[in-house]
Amino acid sequence: MEKLNEHQEKAVTYNKGSLLVLAGPGSGKTKILTHRIAHILNDSLNERYKILALTFTNKASDEMKNRIKKLVYDTKSISRLSIGTFHGFAYKTLKSYGSYIGISSDFIIYDKKEDLYQILFDAIVKYIRNEQEDDTKRHILLRNEAFQNIALLENNIVNIFNIIEKIKHQIFKNEEFKKSYLYSEEIEIILEIYEKELKEYKILDYSDLLLKTIELFDKKDFLRKDYQKIYKHILVDEGQDTNKLQFELLKLLANNENNLFIVADEDQVIYEWNDAHFKYLLELRKRYKAEIIQLYETYRCPEQIIEIANKLIAHNKIRLTEKHKLKTLKRDQKENIIEVNKFRTSEEEVSDIKDKILKISKFNTCAIISRNRKILSEFKEIFRAKNIPYYIPSVQDKFVGQEINALLYLLKSIVNENDKIAIYRLCQFYNIDYNHVSYNDNLTLLQQFTKILKEENIVNLIKEIINDKVNFFKYIEKYMSEFDKKEDIDAFTEYYRNFNHTEEIKNLANFLNYIALYSNNKVIENAVALLTGHTAKGLEFDNVFLVSMNEGIFPDFRAKKGRKLEEERRNCYVAITRTKQKLFLSYTERKDTYYGDREHQPSRFLKEMELI
Repeated sequence: MEKLNEHQEKAVTYNKGSLLVLAGPGSGKTKILTHRIAHILNDSLNERYKILALTFTNKASDEMKNRIKKLVYDTKSISRLSIGTFHGFAYKTLKSYGSYIGISSDFIIYDKKEDLYQILFDAIVKYIRNEQEDDTKRHILLRNEAFQNIALLENNIVNIFNIIEKIKHQIFKNEEFKKSYLYSEEIEIILEIYEKELKEYKILDYSDLLLKTIELFDKKDFLRKDYQKIYKHILVDEGQDTNKLQFELLKLLANNENNLFIVADEDQVIYEWNDAHFKYLLELRKRYKAEIIQLYETYRCPEQIIEIANKLIAHNKIRLTEKHKLKTLKRDQKENIIEVNKFRTSEEEVSDIKDKILKISKFNTCAIISRNRKILSEFKEIFRAKNIPYYIPSVQDKFVGQEINALLYLLKSIVNENDKIAIYRLCQFYNIDYNHVSYNDNLTLLQQFTKILKEENIVNLIKEIINDKVNFFKYIEKYMSEFDKKEDIDAFTEYYRNFNHTEEIKNLANFLNYIALYSNNKVIENAVALLTGHTAKGLEFDNVFLVSMNEGIFPDFRAKKGRKLEEERRNCYVAITRTKQKLFLSYTERKDTYYGDREHQPSRFLKEMELI
């Protein structure tokens, strides 16, 4: 406790029920959570109840677990802690008890949107072409031009999928769906088709992991009560990011006897597009009569950064509490650590920032933050030309090359030979005509793939690999060497090594689901981070470059007023408070947009921070 300030200690040792901790950027959110968990474990060494800690990233949960190990008296007590993401918790629950609601225990998680689009597209096409199906429903679809023309349907499939995802996020009950703005007869039929297709493939998407867990606890009251007895304490990290699915799951897990402990920052609500609203925290606070403790001392940002952050966020009116201004415990040196630059064009802005980064030379201390990815692409081009290493943490795929992804689809087809998406992707990779594959042929697709791979026993080999009967890594390295994808080999190796340290049963299906649930988040050493405001959240850097601070870019042109504009302001607040030492802000007089090269005004946020 000696390393905690007064307010942190009050939060960590609070014992009067549920608590909502409102913590500003750099105020020690992770420290509060880890010390809280360690405090509970240390004070209950002879107890058997468990603690559930829910985070939004695996990186956060891994870091927390490592810290807690150093804080507890008895490391064996760590076994009483279940810590992970909402989706990870849902996965384990469904693996154990999903059969109660008809979910096969060997389901596979599909995390790539492109694959889910394909499943949806195939399901609709199959349905409208099957004359044995219910004529009434088919005719409802076919009266719409979008379903008569396959090419048009393919162009619209992303929009249709997004509607389905929004419906799932709303968890409509009874007749609620038919009264919502999302409802149409066509969408109701498509949703039914899509769910049927997923079940046939034994596939769950990310939304389904939470949705089916909620359904399980709703329908099986005895199971919900068991979980409530087991987990006496429930802790939630980054509570402001909670969407309706996570909110409903929390309500089912926590009763009045549980101690709900939520750490959140109302000034970092930037995922409203994913249905993350502070109203869910308000309801949880009311439901569990949670007290509020506010932490606004920051250990990260210098005084000048805190000053402009407070000026900026003061313009927001929609909030939970009266704002207590951020205070810093990190005093500035005498020089000005905020630099604002105006450039005539984007090219001048990019070139100047490139020069500054080359002068700093320690690339890993630098981050470029923009409102959107299009602006980041301008920096990627010049960094490539000047051999400046960079990375995009949350945007990059788990694997770089097609080869390792083809191997993953091959593994999926081994787990489930009826997984047509895996077969389809493999056909694309190996240039096999998917439409002329007969599933009744003696020579199956898998046998064809093994011949292409020049390894007749690859199916049995991989099964043995997962059961640790051969050296997986040597085989993969041998197979991958001709493609020169060392990054992928390293990433795949890391996934498998970490998987072996989990409590999961060591089989192929569980390994594939582990990869789907765990993001790579690999940071390239001594490289510049290219980030949007959203992907910068939770990170910190010595030198932050906040670029293209123009009206219509940051804030986005679609955010005219009200909640959308306030979310844009919070996004900017998140970006500037990533700074540990120096902040560079820049804007241009002209900007190349979708409408051509146009004059651009500086962002209103620069004026609100009183920087121009």
